[in-house]
Amino acid sequence: MISFLACVLLWSLLTNGYIPYFDVPLKLFTPNDWWELGGDPVDGRGAAGFQAYMLLLTAGLVVWFSRLGSWRLAFDRLVGARGGRARAAGALVGAWFVLMLIFTNTLTVLGLLADHLPYKDMSDGLKKLVVCLVYVVAAAPVIVFFVRLGRGPVPVTDADSPSTQVAPPPPKTPSPSARSAAPGSGRWPIGWAGRSGPGG
Repeated sequence: MISFLACVLLWSLLTNGYIPYFDVPLKLFTPNDWWELGGDPVDGRGAAGFQAYMLLLTAGLVVWFSRLGSWRLAFDRLVGARGGRARAAGALVGAWFVLMLIFTNTLTVLGLLADHLPYKDMSDGLKKLVVCLVYVVAAAPVIVFFVRLGRGPVPVTDADSPSTQVAPPPPKTPSPSARSAAPGSGRWPIGWAGRSGPGG
């Protein structure tokens, strides 16, 4: 919980411009003519670069803090342990939260995918189709991730369990009596120990 709040706080400071010089790597690796003297983008190239940069920063924060705080393990213990319905409900709430961040442009996914397309050259029907495809592309990874989270880990079947696998029997070793009775062993069988040889 603490790692989640820390992630939200740091992300909020970044998106609201309270952390100075956070966009210096972006300006260093992009052409100078993309940016004005004050740092604002000149055209769509700079805007797309900034949106992609913010998405990368957001993804990096989420991955780092999720590993630091073991979000998946916390979800399994606090929600998944209550049963399949609780797990599915928790995944549904998580998917709704992330999709609302995307559809309200809090995350710059739709801006990066849709704001730089040549809508002026499209007909009305094609424009609607492109917009629908953009929403599908933006929402599909989120839905797939949370569906897998709601289904939970793959259960181990009895056939895959190590305790149910039958170990092969150990190789049989001949008994001392059998070894002594073997041809060429130089010994008489135990049953003949007190007898003399042929003609004795």
